[in-house]
Amino acid sequence: MLADSLGADSTTPARGSTPLEIIEVCRRLVVQAGVAMRAVPRVFMILYHQLEPTTVIPAASSVRWWLQRLGLYALREPLSRAGDWVLLIDHSVQIGTVKVCVILGIRLCDVPYPQRALRYEDMHVIAVIPVEQSTGEIVDAQLEQATRRIGIPRQIVSDGGSDVKKGAALFAGRHPDTAVTYDAAHHGAIVIKRRFEDDPQWSEYIGRLSQVKSSIRQTIDAFLASPSLRPKARYMNLESLLKWSRRILDLLDRDASGSRTSSRGSKRADLRYGWLRDYRTSIEKWSRWEATVRASVSYVRTRGLSVDSESGLHAHLSELRPELSDEALATELGTFVRESSAAARPGECLVGSTEVLESLFGKWKTLERQESQSGITGLILSLGALLGAWPSSRIQAALEETPVKHVVRSLFSQFICIFRSNCRIALTPAQDVVLHARTSCEFDHSILLCLDSEGVSLRNRYSSMNQKRRSIPPLLDLLGWDRLPDRHEPLPGQMPLFYVDTLEPSRQGDNEETFAPVGDPELFETGRDLPGASEGSQRIIWDVMD
Repeated sequence: MLADSLGADSTTPARGSTPLEIIEVCRRLVVQAGVAMRAVPRVFMILYHQLEPTTVIPAASSVRWWLQRLGLYALREPLSRAGDWVLLIDHSVQIGTVKVCVILGIRLCDVPYPQRALRYEDMHVIAVIPVEQSTGEIVDAQLEQATRRIGIPRQIVSDGGSDVKKGAALFAGRHPDTAVTYDAAHHGAIVIKRRFEDDPQWSEYIGRLSQVKSSIRQTIDAFLASPSLRPKARYMNLESLLKWSRRILDLLDRDASGSRTSSRGSKRADLRYGWLRDYRTSIEKWSRWEATVRASVSYVRTRGLSVDSESGLHAHLSELRPELSDEALATELGTFVRESSAAARPGECLVGSTEVLESLFGKWKTLERQESQSGITGLILSLGALLGAWPSSRIQAALEETPVKHVVRSLFSQFICIFRSNCRIALTPAQDVVLHARTSCEFDHSILLCLDSEGVSLRNRYSSMNQKRRSIPPLLDLLGWDRLPDRHEPLPGQMPLFYVDTLEPSRQGDNEETFAPVGDPELFETGRDLPGASEGSQRIIWDVMD
């Protein structure tokens, strides 16, 4: 066995064959080391090349299932109901119409301030909800649903997006003990963005840097190229560009002084960037803005929000060097901290940053890799596996209580809108109902189900899309269905499962017949409610994405 070869404990979860320590190693390779799931088997083969020929190495698909099972367990496991929970809420958007609402939580008694900022291991996943639309009312309903696990939260923190801001306000209106605050980093970015956009020299400066960068990209001066600004959140990431600007100015000053430290690099910098001297005053001003905002955000991220936060922030900013401090901006940021910390009780330290949630989105997209180009996929369930501590005892409980079929059922119920497929049922008088479901994201197979007019399964036929892979059991058997399931009860922002349009045939030509919808779509509760025959043809759309 692999565990014996590696000297690991061979304890396995119930109904499992892979030792818990091996599963934990796989999780850490993916989550902590950033190894792609497909590369995990190769890592074992490289590190332990002297394994016995009969040793079974975990497959990439197994690693994927483990992460999804751990994540689903984290979404279901009981949490303490208390009044000191802090909720961090935000949405992540990829391509397509579906976005995901993620709510993380931490109790104030577990906050690590002032020693450090929040980390993945501190957080619990409270809710992961793919939605196709988000409004204040929908966010309010999502927050209300989260209270079923943890009780009424003490605080809600968000980036201040319009839908989340309105939803949090609606929720707090019914629960006056809940404080609503906004992420300090996003507020700092808004403040600094307003100042930079009001400064005409900034756009001129960025334009000239872009021209120089394009002209030297394929020359010996390429080493002098300026750092690139990020297309998103660029005003949160100005430090590297402004630091580079100050270093170029130092090079120019060294060459102008004629000192012995003058180098060939400084002469070439003068040739390409001599015009930076005209922006010296602006660069110094921009650097003061950026350093002041960065120091303020760092303080709130590691110290939180308390009754002493405003005075503590001013003391922290006073330690900055004069050339990296802006008094007016410090006053403005201090006002934000005072207003945000006004809800804090004596001796209480609230959370002031959603940085850990923003970082989680980045980690999740790294885990998805090329799948992130296909929109939200079933790997969204693995978010819970990225958070909190995962000792062997918790992994064992998660795998024993969350078999694969629970993951599949969850994906086809609460998470059904993530599938990139449309499944249609065509009904005609005195004929069976035929459903052809083809899922391109989660399963490498398609399945043909034939049902009678009552919605009862008569037979199913499985066809593999990749004959080289191991056959997957038919989807109905995996789900335990003998007929179409009850109508999916949508979560806030999701759409119902079954729709029926009544279509009337119409002639377009001698041999062409088309169908036009008549009236509004009707909603049927279960497969048994589907009409077996009617005067006109009928179509049922199993709405999964559109």
